[in-house]
Amino acid sequence: METSLIFKDDLVMIKKRISDIFRDKLVKKVLFITPPPVSKDIIDLEGCLKKRYSCFPPYSLLILSDILRKKGFEVSVLDLNYEILKFIQSSADISDYDTIWKYFLNKKIKEFNPDLIGITCMFTMTHTVFCQVCDEIARYDIPTVIGGVHVSNDAERVLHSIKNNRLIACTYESEVSFPNLLEYINSLNDIELTQLSMIIDGKFYSIKERQLPSKNEINFMPAFDLINADLYSSIGSIGSFVSILPKNAKISTVLSNKGCRAMCSFCSVRNFNGMGVRQRDVNFIVDEIEMLKKKYGINHIMWLDDDLFFNQERTISLFEEITRRSINITWDASNGVIAAACTPKLIKAAAESGCIGLYFGLESGNPEILLKVKKPGTLKNFYNAANILKDYPKIFTRGFLMIGFPHETLRQIKDTLDLGLNLGLDWYAINILQPLPSTPIYESMVNEGLIEDKLDTNLTRYTTGPYGKATQIERQEKEKAHQFINPFEGDLDRVPTRDELNDIWFYMNYKINFEPIKKLTNPIKLDLITKLLTDVADRVTTNHALTNLFLAICHSKCGNTKELLDRMRKTEQCLKESAYWRDKFENLGLYKDLEDLKSS
Repeated sequence: METSLIFKDDLVMIKKRISDIFRDKLVKKVLFITPPPVSKDIIDLEGCLKKRYSCFPPYSLLILSDILRKKGFEVSVLDLNYEILKFIQSSADISDYDTIWKYFLNKKIKEFNPDLIGITCMFTMTHTVFCQVCDEIARYDIPTVIGGVHVSNDAERVLHSIKNNRLIACTYESEVSFPNLLEYINSLNDIELTQLSMIIDGKFYSIKERQLPSKNEINFMPAFDLINADLYSSIGSIGSFVSILPKNAKISTVLSNKGCRAMCSFCSVRNFNGMGVRQRDVNFIVDEIEMLKKKYGINHIMWLDDDLFFNQERTISLFEEITRRSINITWDASNGVIAAACTPKLIKAAAESGCIGLYFGLESGNPEILLKVKKPGTLKNFYNAANILKDYPKIFTRGFLMIGFPHETLRQIKDTLDLGLNLGLDWYAINILQPLPSTPIYESMVNEGLIEDKLDTNLTRYTTGPYGKATQIERQEKEKAHQFINPFEGDLDRVPTRDELNDIWFYMNYKINFEPIKKLTNPIKLDLITKLLTDVADRVTTNHALTNLFLAICHSKCGNTKELLDRMRKTEQCLKESAYWRDKFENLGLYKDLEDLKSS
């Protein structure tokens, strides 16, 4: 793969290629596209039917749509993720998966007849089907611009993966750079071109100068009228707190600010958004929330922010304005908040404005690891935030934990386990590190020879949605059993192998999420955990003996005899069918809990 290194040559070559691609044709009509969730080889029918796939409104594309319409462009949006999930749920069939999304794509292109198509790719796991969509678009010989987080993280390799030869990558935030590109195409004048990459004659050319939108350039209202904004949460999941919301909740997303103060080495936010945080106007944000409630019946929002609590005074002002207007909406911060930013005054304002769920980015319980990955917090910050939240039991608190950092020992991982045990949050998501291109930790691991520098879409396949760790274990191992051994016995100063991390994950998940339920007595927390486990057992995964057992324990505590007996029956059925679960129950002493339930 050859790369051009001289900026001046890159600019000249890209301008010349843009002229060749558009052939003096003006751009008046722009079609934005979101790709299907995943490719045909890994789409999961049960996951679609049980609404386990994410179905977020294409917020960034709707912002761009508003900007372009104000500049006189005609814009349309095709969300193939939404369309194909909706179709599968109505047909209960995935055999013609590729035919389905191609039908929607071709129909839209023929009806709208765009001069340019823009398609986004946010996640690595969408890479394969994203490339397939781009290649299908090539049949129409329509200039295509690609963007999004995944494209920005690895533009050269993504561009080389696509056969479409009328292709431009517009990387990073594009509220300024993309409209400038269109105006340049239409006038071919001296408008500054930024953040563009192309493959020309087999070589990679890139204009690396960035043009981030300023505070005034992010106060745009998403063009929700271009989608079915009120239907998205009925098609798939939006956020991490769906389980504790009413069944008929209408959910959407809102962005308060862009960027993050942190510099976490494993995170791609700073690569995509640049340094610092830019804040939207408080009244503008609340106007947006009010519009979603009145026009589309939205009664819950998930903040898209990576640093929602940035600038305490402004954040409190935002929450107080939501309360003052009596919008009567609930909200959650599924993307995570920074524990060090939590104060009693801020959390009080959050609770009064409708907060029902907060995710805290913790990552590690080991101070050395926290320093290495440049986490903006200490153990003291974590415990302080947890203590503040104890006064608000209705707010469901969750924590992000991560294992498998470079050179991380079992002793350091045990510190993370101890943090989860002692901190007292309601639930934890434990992830095995998946280094993303263009992040500092990725670069350092490549330099050390710990990973290969390549575009590997398999690494992130089993991390989210229908491919979460619990589902992966259930699918890959329930037919067989290997003896389960406590991973924290023996030499704690060694670095575990990649294969060992699965057992470590399981043990940590059991110890910090499930085992504490045995001592849980607070009726509010019991209700929240019961709703979460019910969602996990009936929607997120199936035949999960551990979840069904602890649901039985919850129902026993609450005196729900019918539900108790049902979950006991499902637990026993799982054990009957799975040597994997029999092994785990035997080694964790869970058969005794099952017998105690029978006795009660």
